[in-house]
Amino acid sequence: MPIVKLRRAGQVTIPDEVRKTLGWEEGDYLDIALFTSFTDAEGFRKEKVVVLKKAEIVPENKESDESWFLSEEWQKRHHKALKDIVEGRVYGPFENAEDLLKSLRELNHESALH
Repeated sequence: MPIVKLRRAGQVTIPDEVRKTLGWEEGDYLDIALFTSFTDAEGFRKEKVVVLKKAEIVPENKESDESWFLSEEWQKRHHKALKDIVEGRVYGPFENAEDLLKSLRELNHESALH
């Protein structure tokens, strides 16, 4: 894993190999999320993790069916979903739709018991 240095005004240079792998280019916007702690797949506790992903920006003055993406409510839910993924709160994959529905019913039943 490459090591980078935090510079004045919080600037970080992301190494070429990482940018090329992710398809990031100069001028791209990045979505940043901070997670205070989680347990990784091997059971090790990790603290204060930052996740970056390329952001898709829809200009405010452009009428678009994707304007919902900019809403505050959607952004909050999006960040919560990213946190759930990082912290391992995911289910699946499922072989078919019936298996997915069965899993959802079981989760609903478990939550009703607590």
